[in-house]
Amino acid sequence: MHDLVRLFASEFAMELPEDAREGAYKRVLIGYLEDAEHHTPAFDTDADPADRQAALAWYEAERPNLLVVLALAKQVVRDEAALRLPWALAPFFNWLRNHRDKRTVMTTVQAAARALGDQKAEGWR
Repeated sequence: MHDLVRLFASEFAMELPEDAREGAYKRVLIGYLEDAEHHTPAFDTDADPADRQAALAWYEAERPNLLVVLALAKQVVRDEAALRLPWALAPFFNWLRNHRDKRTVMTTVQAAARALGDQKAEGWR
């Protein structure tokens, strides 16, 4: 997402009532979750290398947006999707050995799990 579009969207979102704003955040989160889950099988051992390259290209293109969405999920969204997105991204972090992003995502999982009262998910490492 272009920086100007992101800025406009965030300013527009702040003018919405809280429930509408959280609903918009959830829709964005779920959209990224669906995309990530679509690409996750590309990391199976028998996956086509072309699929893996497409998945990695998607991740690299969307990485800045994913980090923003995860930060919003940690702060705002109280939904199971905030737990599922980090799990869907785990194969990307493992393949790329991206420990910094993985650590960021783990804090999102813990915050979302606390908000949802899910002690099992809160212990994910």
